[in-house]
Amino acid sequence: TDVTKNFNFIDVSTGSGSKTLDIKAGWVIRLTNVLDGTTYTVTETGANGYEVSYEVNDQTVTTATGTVNKNAENNVLVTNQQTSVPVVIKKLDSDKTTTKYLDGATFKITKWNGSSFVNVEDVDGVDGSSKFTITSGQTGTTLALTPGDYKLEEQTPPPGYVKTVEGVFFTVDSTVSMTTETTTQEVDGVEVEVTAAKTAADYAEPDASDNNGLTLLVYNTQGVELPSTGGPGTLLYTLSGLMLVIASALMYGFRMRRRERRLN
Repeated sequence: TDVTKNFNFIDVSTGSGSKTLDIKAGWVIRLTNVLDGTTYTVTETGANGYEVSYEVNDQTVTTATGTVNKNAENNVLVTNQQTSVPVVIKKLDSDKTTTKYLDGATFKITKWNGSSFVNVEDVDGVDGSSKFTITSGQTGTTLALTPGDYKLEEQTPPPGYVKTVEGVFFTVDSTVSMTTETTTQEVDGVEVEVTAAKTAADYAEPDASDNNGLTLLVYNTQGVELPSTGGPGTLLYTLSGLMLVIASALMYGFRMRRRERRLN
């Protein structure tokens, strides 16, 4: 994973203190002109959502501490294993003047893999189709998710509510946040880049005060879904109306023919 991490190193120029280096996955940092007998400690910071392990000269250690030996290799290997965090997803009425939790919504959750959103795997509570149901809106549904960008698509809204058509885009790290995107807009004749959340706060927002910032609130608006244009509901009404028109025309024609016979 191409993620920048921070490392604290002994400052070899003074023989004491620390130095912070920002590196990416797969990078190798080589320190030269280090005095023989110098002791060092390497500590990774900013590794939210990852489990850190260390090896010093091919030996697994809890703390990466060692002493430089000019006649031997002095290598430190730091490995990150992506770990999951408990994300709670709750469902509420969109009227934020009150707190009304909603039960029974079903969602599909997918994760961005670098090119597209794909189904999540091996997540308790999510079925083979990458779907889950919020049984209790207040308690919410807890999903063990690894860091990354996710998309929620509502499949079935709570009874008496309209389905959220827009997808809900959120990002999991040490906390939950709304995924942002940068677009180019024209302001006073000048094109500027604007960064904003992909999902409006009317649809969803994180709750920083709950579950250590790992809670996502998703909202629904009261109402009943109308049949979509051209959908089976519209077709049924259209056919019924057409049949009534045809029946009326036939009855009118039949009556006119009877009237003509009587006149003759």
